[in-house]
Amino acid sequence: MTDDRPPPGKPRIVAFTSPTNGAWRTEVVANVAWTLAAAGRRVAIADWGSDAPHVHDYLQPFQARTLSVGELLDEVLDDTRFSTPARHLLFDEKVYPRMEARRYELPGGLGRIDVLASPEPGTPVRGFDPGDRDLGEVETLRAGIQRSIYDHVLIDSPAPLSPGLAAKMARLCDVVALCFEPQSSSIRQSAWFAGEVWDAAPVGIRVLAVPVRHDETDRDRAERTLTLVGAAFHSLLTHETDEFGRTMSAEVVGVPPHDDGSPAKTLAVLACDDAAQPEAYQRLVTAIGGKAAGTPRTLTVDLLESYRRSVGLLPTLVALEWAPRDRPWADWVRAQLIAAGAQVADSAEAPGTTLVRICSQHPLPPTAVTGRTIAITVDETDLPPELASATHVPLAGLGESTSRTRVLEALSFVAGPPGSGTRFPGAVTRNQRTLPPRLALFAGRGAELEAMRNDLAGPDSPRTWWLTGAAGVGKSELVKEYAHRFEFDYEHVWWIPAADRMTITESLAKLARVLGVPAENQVAQKVLDLLGRADETRRWLLVYDGADEPGVLDGLVPTRGRGHVVVTSRSRPSHVDAVTLGPFTPDDSIEYLRNSLNDVGEAGLREVADRTAHQPLALRLARAWIVRAAWQARQQTDSRQNAEIRAAQEFCAISDALGDGPAIPRTVQLTVNTLRRSELGRSVLRVAAVCSFLSPDGIALSLLHKVSLLAAVSDALDDVELDGMLWHGVCYGMFHVSWRRPGTVTAHPLLLSHIAALASDEELSAIRTAVQEGLAVIAPSESELDQACAGELRELRKHIVPSGAPSSDSLAVRRWLVSQMGHFLREGDHEAWRFATSLCERLLENWPEQDAPGLRMRLRFHLGNLHRYLNRPIDALTVDENLLADQRRILGREHPRTLRTARGVAHGQRVLGLFTEALVEEQATVRGLRRVLGENHPDTLRATNNLAQSLFLAGEPGQALKVQSANRDRRREVVGPDHLDVWWSACSIGTYLRELGRYDEAWNELQTAKQRVAQLPGAPRHLLRIKWNQAIIQRHRGDSATAKAMSWEVLTEYRQTFGEDHPDTRACKLSFAADHFAVGEFDVAVDQARECLNGYWQRSGPFHAFSLMCQLDHAIFQHWLGNAPEVALLSVKEARGGLVTRLGDVHPWALAGRLAHAVVLGRTSDTDLGRHLLGEVHDDCVEYLGVAHPTTRTAAANLDVSADEWQCVVLDVPEM
Repeated sequence: MTDDRPPPGKPRIVAFTSPTNGAWRTEVVANVAWTLAAAGRRVAIADWGSDAPHVHDYLQPFQARTLSVGELLDEVLDDTRFSTPARHLLFDEKVYPRMEARRYELPGGLGRIDVLASPEPGTPVRGFDPGDRDLGEVETLRAGIQRSIYDHVLIDSPAPLSPGLAAKMARLCDVVALCFEPQSSSIRQSAWFAGEVWDAAPVGIRVLAVPVRHDETDRDRAERTLTLVGAAFHSLLTHETDEFGRTMSAEVVGVPPHDDGSPAKTLAVLACDDAAQPEAYQRLVTAIGGKAAGTPRTLTVDLLESYRRSVGLLPTLVALEWAPRDRPWADWVRAQLIAAGAQVADSAEAPGTTLVRICSQHPLPPTAVTGRTIAITVDETDLPPELASATHVPLAGLGESTSRTRVLEALSFVAGPPGSGTRFPGAVTRNQRTLPPRLALFAGRGAELEAMRNDLAGPDSPRTWWLTGAAGVGKSELVKEYAHRFEFDYEHVWWIPAADRMTITESLAKLARVLGVPAENQVAQKVLDLLGRADETRRWLLVYDGADEPGVLDGLVPTRGRGHVVVTSRSRPSHVDAVTLGPFTPDDSIEYLRNSLNDVGEAGLREVADRTAHQPLALRLARAWIVRAAWQARQQTDSRQNAEIRAAQEFCAISDALGDGPAIPRTVQLTVNTLRRSELGRSVLRVAAVCSFLSPDGIALSLLHKVSLLAAVSDALDDVELDGMLWHGVCYGMFHVSWRRPGTVTAHPLLLSHIAALASDEELSAIRTAVQEGLAVIAPSESELDQACAGELRELRKHIVPSGAPSSDSLAVRRWLVSQMGHFLREGDHEAWRFATSLCERLLENWPEQDAPGLRMRLRFHLGNLHRYLNRPIDALTVDENLLADQRRILGREHPRTLRTARGVAHGQRVLGLFTEALVEEQATVRGLRRVLGENHPDTLRATNNLAQSLFLAGEPGQALKVQSANRDRRREVVGPDHLDVWWSACSIGTYLRELGRYDEAWNELQTAKQRVAQLPGAPRHLLRIKWNQAIIQRHRGDSATAKAMSWEVLTEYRQTFGEDHPDTRACKLSFAADHFAVGEFDVAVDQARECLNGYWQRSGPFHAFSLMCQLDHAIFQHWLGNAPEVALLSVKEARGGLVTRLGDVHPWALAGRLAHAVVLGRTSDTDLGRHLLGEVHDDCVEYLGVAHPTTRTAAANLDVSADEWQCVVLDVPEM
């Protein structure tokens, strides 16, 4: 069907509805649409049905594509004046419902059908919401539809029937068809609704009574049904003209029953052999559109059979055969055949089975063509002679749609929608991936790869698939080949070295950048959460390679989502199933060797394979040795064949001479003995020894090229000479080198361990020391730590443990490790901090106190910060206090490092709620820094910022405002207006102004900061802090609904950025609870505050000031909720007492607690005592806070009203 016909008249709008769901209404709509489209009519369906089945279920075999909403509108709206209302009423995704468009092409070019449906069936269409009685949108909707290019627009309308729905149908439609089963109750309901439609219609409207499952072969029953319908619809069947000039127009058209036994939803006009169904639907179409509706063109027998195959009415058995490397194509073909209705078998033995062979450059065993055979070629390979009589389907270079059509047409299927589950392997791979290079000469393991794919691609595929086996058996290479072979089927493919948790989190952090996850705290967990939310189109593959340590994967593996997790390990946890990989089979060994040794006969290859015990690592070394020996022999002779044969024989002889020990050590010994014969070979062995003290996950070429590490191999060695050594090692199977930037060198850990075992202890000790010293020279100092050297430090991190650096007594190595701690603090996450903490403690235990005391102090300083980053405030404060005492004794009270530690002590005191102690420490620290470093030094400015915060927490917000305002101005002068520190100070100023009740000033300060910070990079925490404070201001201003909406947005961002258990997230959640309280949702406020209180108690204990503030809020909410008033009073009293004890009785938060106690007491049991206490609180507020403070104003207002009108002050825990 083409679109070059002249523009049609106005389309006829036909609604199909029914008294109840399940009345075969959707089947009628689908068959009517097919009949109209087959007659050349342009048809659209609006699928508004609320329950399954849906129109798509009937038309699915003919789906051609999914259209975007914009594409459909551009095509079907021929009058742009009506585009906007039509978009907003039917298709605009910014309003409900969000619509999807699908196009269905009838076979043989007969026509097409467009279907519009909501992804959430039953969602009200604009104008049809049951609560909306305005008919204006319905009339606008009709005007938009009438200016589309369609001849008929069919609406599958949901049940139940109602007067409101009747009025809207009357305004929207030209025809209303009522589908009902031949039961008296359904007939009466349908007739009633028809009358409602007629009464509401502004002009004449046609009504059709459609009894479904109307079996005319049972004459008695059919006549009774028609009699009942005629009586019920009598008033509409008269064709009279009423007083408004409207002519009655109604007709009864029955549809016979349709039950073909197919598991799919089928079109009766195509699935049934007799003519009753097509004739009935032709009568119904004529009743809808008159003779202008046309007559459907006749389908050929082949097309009818294709349709019946696609819905399972004509079973088709298909057997697939493929070479292991063509499994991606086999999976895709299988998915298309199953979607088309075929039954795919594993063999062609069943009678009538069609054999489909996937043919490519990878050969299959010859087969005799005895039945129907389809040969699908996926590259430019010619068909083998035995398939000359097969039906040839070439797919090389074709796109998915064309390939699917060719495959299905070759098997006489309708080319419907694509099969799900497997992507098209012929498409250009555009996935995001990080994969080590695959082996260029990978061979064997066909059965293992097939089994692995079966496990992962099956309907019951495991969430995590484990592959275990001994070292050197080829686990990583097998999984690597799988990942490369099937990467087309995944959106993301990510290779994760899993030797330790820190390396895993670093790999997940790299994936975070690809996925667009902000580089904030808990980034690994956010990546796992995002992968768990990914839908079916976002399939992913994560490979955790070398997870040998118990518990290394705990909490670091996705547990949901549409992806696959593959783990390689030498062992497995007891609670998981695993596949154990063994050596190669003899045939696989021969295939592996033959890739490089074409001139050696099978018997010779088998001899070599037997010497290696079919161990993949030993086979790799053997193949490399023979190839290299043959190459050297060919330099002296012209006979290539003899060279390879003699080299293989020589290998076997030397291997036998080394004895009967295990194959891998014996083959390593053979290779080492050969390399020792030349100076170049000895240098290769020294490079391998150096690599044995570096990370097994790969070594950056740029690192090996450093002069200091070159010296560990040989004096006066340059990078070009090293590259030559590496290449020589590659030729002997020792290394794998990737020259693609960033270049890397890898060697199998088992191979390196065997090589190291062959060296003397003195040699290994010297090399280890040289490697450690070389790494130390490369490492930047602490003063050089910046973004420019972050990559270098990340690379060095990998080599700390393998190099043995923690045990070194070298001063240079110790300096490197101390600098590395600073990098962990700047660039790490929780796993890196945990690793660094453990390393710090180990170093402090191993380093004698008298050696380099300055380095030990710097290490202890980092340890305190690490504890702080890990939310271990008591440990952090203990470390800092001990360090501070030593620094004051050794370095002096005003040494810059002493003062830095003092800042850490004050921070720890603030975190633990020791606000007064922190204030004293901060005041002394600021005075010292001003004398030692000056007022403009960054450390001084940071300490002044902390001093302001300590003043605020200690109950002096006015003084905090004064100090921070001056600090903000100085920061702006020193570092410039675009530095984030300036705007952090501005955020604090806004907080202090809010606490003082100066809400307009606070809002303006925060708004200015927000506008500026939004333009600066790396400021998500600043923005969250600003928006949180603005939400609190809105609540205090009385706009609680707005505050609640703002707090929810901020809380969501805090959760996503920092996690549920972060202190700032918890404090923001308490503010959100206060918003619920302010709008009268007391029960929600109580529940949320209780959750916050549990968190504060677990984290900080019940007597921390923040825990007591939260307890106070919870008790206030509980009192207003009205249940357990005595419990609420007791809780308020406890919170008040705790705040007074911790902070003093005139601290603003203690005064708020005293106010709450007076209010709750007076409202609950003792009004007189409550009023007395209220007066005392008011007097103290006036004296210590001033008359303008919010707590003072609330206390004063309470004194002027009765107790039942008294109010409390709800506290917001500040950001730390």
